[in-house]
Amino acid sequence: MHRPGLIFAALLLLLLIFAALLLLPFALIHETNNAEHKHHCPPSSCGNNLKISYPFRLNTDPPSCGLTKVPVYTLSCENNLTVLHFKSGKFYVKAINYGNQTIRVADASVEAGSCSIPQYSQAAYYFLKFSRDHYHHYPYLVYPWERSLFISCEKPVNAPLYVEAPACSNGSSFSTPYRAESEGKRYYYGKIGETTLHELKPSCRIESVAVIPSIQEKNYEDHSYLDIQHGLAYGFELSWSNAFCGKGWWAYRYSINPENHCVLSYSYVIVVPWHVVVAVLGIPIFIIFLVFKWRRRHLSMYNSIEEFLQSNNNLMPVRYSYSKIKKMTNGFKEKLGEGGFGQVYKAKLKSGRLAAIKMLGKSKGTGQDFFNEVATIGRIHHVNVVQMVGFCVEGSKRALVYDFMPNDENFTPKISDFGLAKLYPIEGNTVSLTAARGTIGYMAPELFYRNIGSVSYKVDVYSYGMLLMEMASRRKNVNPFVEHSSQIYFPSWASEQLNRGMELEIQEATEDQKRIVKKMVIVGLWCIQMTDEAK
Repeated sequence: MHRPGLIFAALLLLLLIFAALLLLPFALIHETNNAEHKHHCPPSSCGNNLKISYPFRLNTDPPSCGLTKVPVYTLSCENNLTVLHFKSGKFYVKAINYGNQTIRVADASVEAGSCSIPQYSQAAYYFLKFSRDHYHHYPYLVYPWERSLFISCEKPVNAPLYVEAPACSNGSSFSTPYRAESEGKRYYYGKIGETTLHELKPSCRIESVAVIPSIQEKNYEDHSYLDIQHGLAYGFELSWSNAFCGKGWWAYRYSINPENHCVLSYSYVIVVPWHVVVAVLGIPIFIIFLVFKWRRRHLSMYNSIEEFLQSNNNLMPVRYSYSKIKKMTNGFKEKLGEGGFGQVYKAKLKSGRLAAIKMLGKSKGTGQDFFNEVATIGRIHHVNVVQMVGFCVEGSKRALVYDFMPNDENFTPKISDFGLAKLYPIEGNTVSLTAARGTIGYMAPELFYRNIGSVSYKVDVYSYGMLLMEMASRRKNVNPFVEHSSQIYFPSWASEQLNRGMELEIQEATEDQKRIVKKMVIVGLWCIQMTDEAK
């Protein structure tokens, strides 16, 4: 009797051991290597009040200062200016922010107030990769940036995004190393943003590409060539935070803490064996736990359903076996539709009566969906409620047998379910958001978007409103994003007509019918409001 509880307790204990083994390696990880990251070298300077400290160093500092394993963190001084040499480029360091770990640099070939452009083309990925070794794959990452293009053309270009470069003091436009003396006069422009090949004007070519700070207003047409020059002279920011940690794949950094933490070289040897042990012991234990839970859920669900049906002897539906269900549907041959809880098939009872059988899919562990539907629909006998003929419960197989309604051929509308009965516990007064199911187009928006509001009993009011709109328009209106004017979303059109004080144009209808349709539309619009309070 108590054996399942003991098994569950044993499995829970093994699961806790599994979690402890998983977390143990991280407890052995130390903070950043003090010998590498906690140098106490005094700040250096090139005489321009720009302090150079860890991870940077000047080439004249002692070897113990700075992060020496990354050469591009070594700076130099030229004429009291701090210089960063990166690949073939030379950049002046304008500012260093040790708080957010960024350094602002500008191309040394760009002079403020002139028409000069970067000597070498730059791109955002120019700064990404430094080497393929296992220490620091990314010494710098570019902060928010914009691409600036410098274009020369044989003929004048009249385009909103092409900013004409003014003539410099020497009578020429911006200088470029790619221009040949025999080319003659060319017209020069600057452009902010990306450019594809087909957007490049004929007889034009890109002379250089540069990186400038990100522009908050993305209306590039309002910017002048002077803005581009100011951006080049100001420079752009690079972040070194991704390269702060040490060796191997186990380097990491807490985003919520400015202090850097890294796995030391020996911890890589520790982590791998522990993960192997966790995988070998934990995976089988976890599989056993899942199998146990699955068997317990299905066995208890079957017993609960039996007890529930026996205690509710006022239920009239007939119980069918799964083999009978399969035979009545002719092997599930004719599918009528599919809803949020399963698929519906056409069936023929032994008496010759047609039926619609809904095969329920996955549900809650206690079979609450099945309980509520049987308890609700089985007790109701009304001309406008679909009659439940029978049901099937056999292991994990569950089905509901309804009266067949072939497109309402007798013009007697009937209601079956819209999902709330399955989500609403019999003795509860709240709706579960974890099992929000139903037919798309008839489900209230708050079941999908929680920021709209809470879920209440009014979710079925939305479904009722959509049905009223369909009956009034005599067509389905489940897709508000239609492509053709002939498929105008009826609720939106009707709301607009009523707000303008215009009548709804309905063909082949008497005045009384038009008045009834208008009332249906108004009630339907009340029911499909976006917020719960407005419904």
